[in-house]
Amino acid sequence: MENHVRLFPEVARLDKELARTSEMITESLTAQHKLAEEDPETGLPNYAGLCKQITDDDERNLVVLIHLTNYAVLNMTLGREYAVELVSTGIAYLKRHLPEGSLLARIRTDKFVIIFPDRLESSQIDVCQQWLSDLFLDPLSVDGGEDHLFQGNAGVVVEPVTRERIMAILLNASIAAHNAAGKGNGGVVRFSAEMHEEAVQNLRLYEH
Repeated sequence: MENHVRLFPEVARLDKELARTSEMITESLTAQHKLAEEDPETGLPNYAGLCKQITDDDERNLVVLIHLTNYAVLNMTLGREYAVELVSTGIAYLKRHLPEGSLLARIRTDKFVIIFPDRLESSQIDVCQQWLSDLFLDPLSVDGGEDHLFQGNAGVVVEPVTRERIMAILLNASIAAHNAAGKGNGGVVRFSAEMHEEAVQNLRLYEH
């Protein structure tokens, strides 16, 4: 091999160039992959990344959509840096307290999705809903950091989670979160079929 390199140095140079080019392409593809599936501000999965994490073998049945209603106001009045800090504190708090195996994603700047692990019973779901409501009652801090007050609501959907159904599930969770907003800060509402019918009816009235 050494003789080959000495006799044909141009081959060795070409080999190095090809290796370097291959590495650059791999890094570029990795960066594009992260951009397509991750929220650049938090590193959390976005909608595409969340879908990729869902498998039909998980047997999950509890999806929560959290809407931070004070995010936009804080972003405009106190600046993006403060809003980012608010979100970072919230994410750190959720990661510390969510059950192991939970999926956490950011699908919009002010909307986050939690998919709890395993198939939960009704009593466990009630406990989760109360915990979600408590998130908005008192300021949160992590490791003695600055307290941040979260204002928002949450919509809850209870049904088997599959990749094919996740878009519809999140739509229903959004409808439930909209209903929860009527309860004031910290409102948590579980989706029902009646809510979907009401939303469709309101849309028809709006179109006319």
